[in-house]
Amino acid sequence: RLSFDEADSLIKNTLAPHATWDRQMLDDAYQELDQHWAVLMLMPNGPYESVLRDVVDSLEPDAGAGVLASEQQALYDISRALAEAFQANSRTDEAAWRRLSNSIAAVQHAEARVASPSSSLLQ
Repeated sequence: RLSFDEADSLIKNTLAPHATWDRQMLDDAYQELDQHWAVLMLMPNGPYESVLRDVVDSLEPDAGAGVLASEQQALYDISRALAEAFQANSRTDEAAWRRLSNSIAAVQHAEARVASPSSSLLQ
């Protein structure tokens, strides 16, 4: 998000002071993207999916070796389940988005059962 805001500022700074139409178009585009930011982050191979893959990839060797602490194991399990839900979903129509939403909700319910109030993941 920071990169998005920085790019917007950079482009605005390159516009001539009298370029009101260009500035308005840029503002309109910024608002449009801002309104749909959450969906953009969830697009196939988007930032959210990439972060999930990074988490899974970084924890996978230790998970396979069985040496993760319980909180790390929970993070790995949740991240892997979410990454698999994203990978298996094309997100090409409303039904696909609904299935993804259901998958995310199911993982959240599983997370609530795994997490405890003393968990360092919650702090």
